[in-house]
Amino acid sequence: MRILAIDLGYKHTGLAMFDETLGISPLANVEHKDLYELLSKLMRFIEDYGFDKILVGDMGGGENEEYLNKFVDILQSRLNLKCEIVSERYSSKQATKEIQNTGNVEVKKDHASAAVQILRDYVVRDL
Repeated sequence: MRILAIDLGYKHTGLAMFDETLGISPLANVEHKDLYELLSKLMRFIEDYGFDKILVGDMGGGENEEYLNKFVDILQSRLNLKCEIVSERYSSKQATKEIQNTGNVEVKKDHASAAVQILRDYVVRDL
């Protein structure tokens, strides 16, 4: 089973993957101008890796909900896969904390690491 986790953002989106034999690993930090550019780039990853399931972080809810739902609706309409929206309440904070613990002086938000955290939480809870 292969699972793609997406830490969705308006301009930067992180991707991570779970594979039963390889475990969890970051895939990419994707920069995009809009939702449609992101979807175009994302389709290449999906085709290359053959995912069985897609998890999308909930972006914390609130005003982001419309953007999130639009993304998930479009993605599901293009794929024969169900996308599951999952909580990412602590994923970005945890990813930043882990980067800081490595000793990096400059800490940029690493969206792929946040996607890794989304997968870790999901695997521990649901697999």
